[in-house]
Amino acid sequence: MWQKMPPLKREDLVMLPLCPLMGGTMPQKDRIRAAFAITREATTINPDEVRKIEAVIYAMADKFLESMDIEEIMEEIKMTRIGQKLVSAGIAEGLAEGIAEGHAEGMLEGEERVNRLTLLLLEDKRYEDIEKASKDREYQRQLFKEFGI
Repeated sequence: MWQKMPPLKREDLVMLPLCPLMGGTMPQKDRIRAAFAITREATTINPDEVRKIEAVIYAMADKFLESMDIEEIMEEIKMTRIGQKLVSAGIAEGLAEGIAEGHAEGMLEGEERVNRLTLLLLEDKRYEDIEKASKDREYQRQLFKEFGI
């Protein structure tokens, strides 16, 4: 008793790039992965239109996901029309390298922030704050804000 779904239309895809902004229980990474999967089903839509929508979904993924999450969904991206163009142009490998480099730089910056915070807390003899910040990320963010780090 399954009903066949009607073919997707462009209007059906227009909202997909907003999926990272939508609420719900599904993690952003899974919402973005699902959005790319839906674009692959859009066989009746002009491929150029689909590529444009995929490009915006990718831009949103890049904006909202951690580099580790982007690496996880790279296979989904490679299977999209825009991903296939990137692979054929040799861009995908450079993109993956750029993500890895950005991740390494981000890790280094994060370590430097934590070290700076620890030194400032030591100067103020706020030993309990050091311990709490090492266990509670939200509290650590509050301290970063307090110290302007």
